Amino acid sequence: MLNRPFVCGILLTTCTPPTDAPTTGNISGTILDASSSQPISGAMVTTDPITSSKTTDSEGAYTIEGVEPGIYTVQGSKSDYQTNTTTVNVVVGETASADIQLSKIAPKLSVTPITLDFATTITTLPLTISNDGEGQLDWTVAEGATWITVTPTNGSITSEQSAVSVIVDRTGLSAGDYTEAIIISSNEG
Repeated sequence: MLNRPFVCGILLTTCTPPTDAPTTGNISGTILDASSSQPISGAMVTTDPITSSKTTDSEGAYTIEGVEPGIYTVQGSKSDYQTNTTTVNVVVGETASADIQLSKIAPKLSVTPITLDFATTITTLPLTISNDGEGQLDWTVAEGATWITVTPTNGSITSEQSAVSVIVDRTGLSAGDYTEAIIISSNEG
């Protein structure tokens, strides 16, 4: 009998599952107030083409995950602010940065006409106060001369107009030309 060595082998291998390669990217950013650079919480963020919408957190931050690669227009919006957009290119496995600044919607004072001429016999002329912006315009009128009366002297408007009457009283004035400025101010200048 021959003495042959007995050989036995066991082959052990470990298998790790294959790693799935990413197929999407992300869009992340912060929505800020354009004038103060403070974060805007509760702003709505959407994309075009449409992915999903997000609302910013208390730091004005948002992240949209699982976005197919491509070019997107990212829009930030919130009430009392003008909507604004930026464009990003989403790349597989990366996060595209899309910070957006929003400007407050503000009223804008407009007065017509800017000059009144009462000639020698006219005692009352109108002024029209308009809001050429958005939001509420609070206005006041101040006259500096005792011979001028303005009515009303204050008001608030959004999209409508306010009619103001400017009245001159010539009693006690000597003949001649008189010039006086009427100051109209508002919550936006």
